[in-house]
Amino acid sequence: MDQIKYPIGQFQPKNNLSNDEIINLIKQIPELIKRLNTLLIGLEQYPLETPYRPNGWTVSQVIHHLADNDMNAYLRFKRGLTENNPLANTYREDLWG
Repeated sequence: MDQIKYPIGQFQPKNNLSNDEIINLIKQIPELIKRLNTLLIGLEQYPLETPYRPNGWTVSQVIHHLADNDMNAYLRFKRGLTENNPLANTYREDLWG
């Protein structure tokens, strides 16, 4: 079940990244977008609406979650830098998905 639930493995946080490692990770963001576009171009609606695992999200939901998550992280970070007492709002990913 772990291979289905975590097809690329469970998240392993990296602590104490160097500046070069951080810059390298930031440079990977545009590449991810290009790779997703390449994978998704030409897919019919059916595969996009198919869960990638039993009782899991569809491909469309996973792709939209990536954008939602990044947008929320950006806005939280922005608020943290620009407000005196920022609130980090949450949302129910399960309901939004």
